[in-house]
Amino acid sequence: MKEILKKYKRQVQIAGGICLIAVLGIGGYVAANQDTAVQTQTEMKKETKSSDQKITKNDTKDAALEKKTDTKKETVKKEDTKSEKVVEQKETTAKKSESADNKSTEKTNKKEEAKTEKESEKTDSKPSDQPESKPEQKPESKPEQKPSKPESKPEQKPSQPESKPEKPQHTHTWQEKTHTVNHPEVGHNEQYVVKEAWTETVTEDVYDPWECCNVCGADCTADPSGHMKQHALAGEGGGRHTEYYKTVTRTVEHPAEYGTRYVVDTPAWTETVSDGFFCIGCGAKK
Repeated sequence: MKEILKKYKRQVQIAGGICLIAVLGIGGYVAANQDTAVQTQTEMKKETKSSDQKITKNDTKDAALEKKTDTKKETVKKEDTKSEKVVEQKETTAKKSESADNKSTEKTNKKEEAKTEKESEKTDSKPSDQPESKPEQKPESKPEQKPSKPESKPEQKPSQPESKPEKPQHTHTWQEKTHTVNHPEVGHNEQYVVKEAWTETVTEDVYDPWECCNVCGADCTADPSGHMKQHALAGEGGGRHTEYYKTVTRTVEHPAEYGTRYVVDTPAWTETVSDGFFCIGCGAKK
């Protein structure tokens, strides 16, 4: 048995390695599938949370809009109630004025009836010739003229409450307001002549070596031998020497000399500027 194991030991080891590799591969595949499943579950949970949050936001927006509409409706209702109260007050004032007018007309009618009764009693006591004319004129003339008064009163009284709240007219007292503006000095710089332009003649010794003839003192630098030959042929002698300086006269143009100075065009001054006229009482402007 041991000999058989020794022979097939190598093959058994290879088969065991292959089995281990297969087991490990299956386990890795299962783990990867589990990870993907967990990821999908977490993504689904996130999506559900985001959808729930959106729904809650929409609900809060709807609630806010409903509150706004409710507040607007309440304000409209308040305004309607105010207007109704104002109308009721006006109606009550009109009714009061009408009742007062009716009372005054009733009093006047009662007075007139009492007068007519007294006059009728007087006419009954007088002779039969006169009572027929007087009772017919008085009741017809007075009741027709006096009822016209209560008709005019209700039209005038409602206008009185409107005239009372009128405020006295405001008379403006105007006052001018001003402010000062300080203007600085204005000027410029200009040049003036300190010394006029002038020309100068200058004589000076300039270093310039040249050949001087001993006989005539002429400059024979160009051809000293030829110059000496001419003097020798004439029997005047000869000779020359070198001079190192020449006296030169030249003209120097000197330009004009200028200076600068500050010139004032307009001196400093203060200006009073008007801001307008203002009412002391109400602040109106014109």
